[in-house]
Amino acid sequence: MKDKKHLFTYRQLHGLIYSQAIVPIVIYVMEHIKGKYDGAHRGTLIVTEAVLVLIFWLVNHRFYKMEKKDEMVQYHLAKANRITLYTLFAVIFIGVLLNDYFIHGLICADFCWLAVMGAIALRSLLYTFFDAPVKADEAEE
Repeated sequence: MKDKKHLFTYRQLHGLIYSQAIVPIVIYVMEHIKGKYDGAHRGTLIVTEAVLVLIFWLVNHRFYKMEKKDEMVQYHLAKANRITLYTLFAVIFIGVLLNDYFIHGLICADFCWLAVMGAIALRSLLYTFFDAPVKADEAEE
């Protein structure tokens, strides 16, 4: 009996990537709002995210087949990558300016991993927005 694998789209993949990248940022912000952040949970968050990504990869490899990357997927990814890159450059530039002139000690490990996770989340979110079906396309079908 031949195994049937379900088709896994890039839109679903980036939805999962966004949800995995935004969780540590939300937890970090909530702990700062409560005033209970001491930096001890950073390692736990990173290890938890790594384990979830590994589990997701194993399940995806076993039960799903990725769709072929066509021209529209590449176009939407290129647009999302370009906007994410410019945004990341702006955040780092503003962070360095603030660090040098106003808030000394702003650039630290927390700033770096928040910027990286934010960039990953932004890229996936932008891709899902760009790849959303257009009303005109739905009307034709």
